[in-house]
Amino acid sequence: MFVYSLIIVCATICIYIASRFLYFKSGRHPLLLPVLTSTAVIVILISITDLTYTFYMNGGAWLDHFLGPAVVALAYPLYRQKARIIALFRPFAAGIALGAASGAFTGFYGARMLGVENYLYYSVVPKSVTTPVAAEVSELIGGSSSVAALFVMVAGIGGAVIGQSLLRRIGVIDPFSQGLALGAASHAIGTAKALEDNEEAGAAGTIAMTVSAAVMALLIPGLIDWLP
Repeated sequence: MFVYSLIIVCATICIYIASRFLYFKSGRHPLLLPVLTSTAVIVILISITDLTYTFYMNGGAWLDHFLGPAVVALAYPLYRQKARIIALFRPFAAGIALGAASGAFTGFYGARMLGVENYLYYSVVPKSVTTPVAAEVSELIGGSSSVAALFVMVAGIGGAVIGQSLLRRIGVIDPFSQGLALGAASHAIGTAKALEDNEEAGAAGTIAMTVSAAVMALLIPGLIDWLP
């Protein structure tokens, strides 16, 4: 089993490196974002072979352990930009609060308008925060943690692929504002995309992602029953 796990880890890393090479070779085309292309390749490989997701995660879990340190590393640009964040504290706090609330409520009411089952629109509420928080919040309010994880992935990759282009089209060109929006709407994946272009945007995304997760975990379970 150890050998198979090692092969899976090496294959996953190679797929990601190849995806990253293709991404930069294309001039950083948003549709070739490494997290999107590498995920697609791995899903296809699992689908066309006899592998199961459980078997793949025997090796994939090794890489999963690095997610914690990777998120902690996002604190470095946050530290470097602390003066800017302190100076813009009020608009920053307002932006995060609005982003967290709009992300939750648009998902909730959008799903209700489509007439889906109750557990689905409770599952889509925490889509804009990281998977561990989304899974817990979804279970607390009557949703499904596995469905919530799917919506989290869609929100993260979707925001990373089209977020910056959409923001520029509506006139949001300030890196700090872009990072704030991406962090609040697309959690760690959006923040990583923001950091790729600008350290200031990455710092804004880091704190937006963190505070949005805290707001979601602390407030949404108590407020969800009050929604009409």
